[in-house]
Amino acid sequence: MWTPLAMSIILFLLLVPEQDAPAPDSPPSKVVRISTEKQARKLAETAFLISTKKQISEYEITCFEKENKNQWKFAVLGSGKFLRPGYNWIVTVEKASGKTKVIGGE
Repeated sequence: MWTPLAMSIILFLLLVPEQDAPAPDSPPSKVVRISTEKQARKLAETAFLISTKKQISEYEITCFEKENKNQWKFAVLGSGKFLRPGYNWIVTVEKASGKTKVIGGE
């Protein structure tokens, strides 16, 4: 579903603030840990939009599992003209890596 390269690009674009290029002798950067709900929500929304090919334009995202130490869980529910049976998804975001998984409703 998501390749490591795609996730790395998304993480870089969403989480790394704009800054000057590091000096050539700077140590390599470490893996970014997803530590806030806001960061996880951005990744969940991006994964949802890619998974649905941006065909769902009206939706609500709610974090329903905040206390899990390994992952964030979000419910995405269609709203407006997309409020109907089956238009619900679960998106998980791993805290250690930012890896996402989208599970569609039935």
